[in-house]
Amino acid sequence: MGQLIEPLRDDVGKVKAPTVLTLDETPVEGLTEVLHAEALLKAGALQSAIFNSANFSSIATDEKGVIQLFNIGAERMLGFAATDVVNKITPADISDPQEVIARAKALSVELSTPISPGFEALVFKASRGIEDIYELTYSGIEALKILRDDPATAHIPVVALSANAMPRDIAMGLEMGFFRYLTKPIKIPELMDTLNVALAHAERCKP
Repeated sequence: MGQLIEPLRDDVGKVKAPTVLTLDETPVEGLTEVLHAEALLKAGALQSAIFNSANFSSIATDEKGVIQLFNIGAERMLGFAATDVVNKITPADISDPQEVIARAKALSVELSTPISPGFEALVFKASRGIEDIYELTYSGIEALKILRDDPATAHIPVVALSANAMPRDIAMGLEMGFFRYLTKPIKIPELMDTLNVALAHAERCKP
C-alpha cells in the first residue's frame, strides 16, 4: 500500500493526479496512470487466458476476412489445424454454405441492400458498427476432408448429424465419406447404436 501525500499539479496549479508514497518511500507519480496500467494488465491476462483456453473458440481475421488467429479451442471444436486455415481461408469457407446464403438473403431484406453470400454476409453489420449476434454452423465436410487427409486420423469413422434431412442430402453425405448420416431431431437409440458401431469399426481399422 502507500501513504497519500501532496497531489501532483501542473504549472497553473491544476491537480493532475495524486502522488503515492510507497512503503519504501519511493514516490510514484500519476496514480491514474498506474491504475490504468494495472487494469490493462488484468484485461490482457484475461484475454490471454481465453485465447489459450481449449474451452473457447477464438477466430480473428484481417480486413479482407482471411483468418489470422485460430486458437486451440477453435482447433478442438471445429476440427481444423491453425496451419490449415491461417492466412489461407475465411470463416465463410468453413461454414455451412446454405446458412451463409440464407444469412445474405435475410440481411439484404433487413437492410434493403444487396449483400453477397460469403464473408461479407458474416461481418456486414459489425463492420459498420452495428451490434450483430448470431449462430453459425461450421461445415463438417471440410473437417471430414482434413481427417481423411491425415494418416493418423484417416481410419476414424465420422458421423454426420444434420438438419438437412432430404434423401439427396443423406445420399450426398454418405457419398462424401461420412460413416453414417443422422438427421435432427436426434433419436437417442439410433445415435447410441451408430456410435457403438462406429467405435467397433474404428477399433478394427486402427493402424
